[in-house]
Amino acid sequence: MSDVSAANDGFYAALNAAFGGDAAPMREVWSARDDITLRGPFGGCLVGRDAVLGQFGELVETGMTGHIGPVDVRVVQGIDVGYALGVEQGHNVVNGTRTDVRHRFTSAFRLEGGRWRMTHHHTDLTTFG
Repeated sequence: MSDVSAANDGFYAALNAAFGGDAAPMREVWSARDDITLRGPFGGCLVGRDAVLGQFGELVETGMTGHIGPVDVRVVQGIDVGYALGVEQGHNVVNGTRTDVRHRFTSAFRLEGGRWRMTHHHTDLTTFG
């Protein structure tokens, strides 16, 4: 991935793969270092690769499906760090019940070995018009 925007798109492709039952693409999106963090819609702050990637493995195990994509995205890219912010929009299906999703996100990225990798992702259940 050549830039932060592409890395951000890669995260949502990996998230949607997890909704399809495959959490493996998340390993390629996230930084290989153990200082990564996730503040997701399930609450708390997860620290480290095992905890963060474990959360996506658990998502697959729940059988949750759906599709989430970024809209109204703003990207800032420096020499070796950058971030993206915007709105996650789509839907989830849990036990046959569909829930529309529209909430804010912020993601941080770091350039590692020529690839932009995610170091932090924050999203919440705050809804707005």
